Amino acid sequence: MSEVSITYVICNGGDGSNFIEWVIDEAVLDKMEELADDGDECYVSGDGLQTRTLIFKDQEQLDYFIARNRIRITTIDKFMRLD
Repeated sequence: MSEVSITYVICNGGDGSNFIEWVIDEAVLDKMEELADDGDECYVSGDGLQTRTLIFKDQEQLDYFIARNRIRITTIDKFMRLD
């Protein structure tokens, strides 16, 4: 079994609040990084894209974490609608 991970990105809600987007796909993180570099207010902060990665022993544990916490994964489709 190999380790698996999920990354959360701290985003600017635009009204003084923050929210989290959960990501599994590296292409999504790359797109978020690109948007942050371009100055997108949702993803940019003083230190660039703010991320933290959680590592799980196996896919079953990750799936349980996602289900238990009712996490919605951000997919590349979100960004395709923006282009």
